[in-house]
Amino acid sequence: MLSSCTQDSDDDPLSPTDLLVAETWYGDRILVAGLNINLTPGLSEKLALPDISTLTLSFNRNGTYEAFYTENNQPVSSTGQWQLTQNDTRLYIELLGEFEIETLTGSALTLLKTHNDAGTDYPLEILFVQ
Repeated sequence: MLSSCTQDSDDDPLSPTDLLVAETWYGDRILVAGLNINLTPGLSEKLALPDISTLTLSFNRNGTYEAFYTENNQPVSSTGQWQLTQNDTRLYIELLGEFEIETLTGSALTLLKTHNDAGTDYPLEILFVQ
């Protein structure tokens, strides 16, 4: 009897694209300089970001996404483009901008960038879960 020594394809690690498109992502929190902006009314609007606690993102393999969130107590749906860049270390989402990917697993997505407010730079971190 002959047997094969090749690895089962199920053991292959998932690519960043595979991880992004696998499930819907749910906004967890936005941290600015380590502070959760969901706890500060009005700060999300000042940063021109949707209410993360209501945001869901579904990425499609063709480079499009669907987003749903609440703005002024009204449901909003949005579609747009997304793209992995710089050897899959950065993620551009039309709705949110371009971010460095800090964490991307089957259950967590953490995005980082610098936010400038009145000449001062602050680290901005957006966390999504599945």
